[in-house]
Amino acid sequence: AAAQTPCGAGISVTVSPPVAAPGQVVTVTLTNQSSQDIELPSSCVFVTVYLGTTCTTLDVRSEACLTIVVPIAPGQSVSATWDQTDNFGLQVPEGDYSFEVLYSDAGFTGLISCCATLTITCPAASAQTRTGSGSNPSTLASLTLPRLGTSWDASLDCAAHVPGLAYLAVFDAPASGPLTPYGELLVGGVRLLRSFQPHSSSSVSFSAAIPPDLSLCGLQAFAQGVCFGAPGPRLSNALDLVLGS
Repeated sequence: AAAQTPCGAGISVTVSPPVAAPGQVVTVTLTNQSSQDIELPSSCVFVTVYLGTTCTTLDVRSEACLTIVVPIAPGQSVSATWDQTDNFGLQVPEGDYSFEVLYSDAGFTGLISCCATLTITCPAASAQTRTGSGSNPSTLASLTLPRLGTSWDASLDCAAHVPGLAYLAVFDAPASGPLTPYGELLVGGVRLLRSFQPHSSSSVSFSAAIPPDLSLCGLQAFAQGVCFGAPGPRLSNALDLVLGS
């Protein structure tokens, strides 16, 4: 999704995404859907990034722009990105920000200033149960939410098995199958975490520390467990996780 700000007849500025996680690259696009050429007075699409939504408060990032004229014909657009760093190269905190975009008509008879906004926020942490086709027992549960700077705790109920090992794996993608002799595989992609614990025909707890790293905001992860021990290995349901606040 993107947020579009009108900026004169047929002219608009689009910020994508309009709500970004910390560290996520943001794209600002100036689009000319008018019938006349417009021109940027410099090499920059946006000149300054401000704290707040009005383009008038604290300047957190000033772009180094070349003094060249950049024409934008009808039907064309130009884009630039912001990596959410300030003038010192540091990640800006969560909050509202605005981009100042300057352009003129082809004859440079007047300079028009537009202000487009962005919100930087860490999404709420979540843990959702996923059962796939429903063939796996619902034995994996999230005990806490995967919040940054805390530990994520989960339990795997192995009461249907004789004592053995309990296994938890976390991957970066979901899956729907294949069906195996041990149940339906519901996770895939790259493995992020794995852990083994002995069980005594009961529930086993797993814990994973989550760093207080804002770049992890919004990261999705997918967990599934396996109980070993007679009558044989058995895959659990999956947990779809979103790391956040």
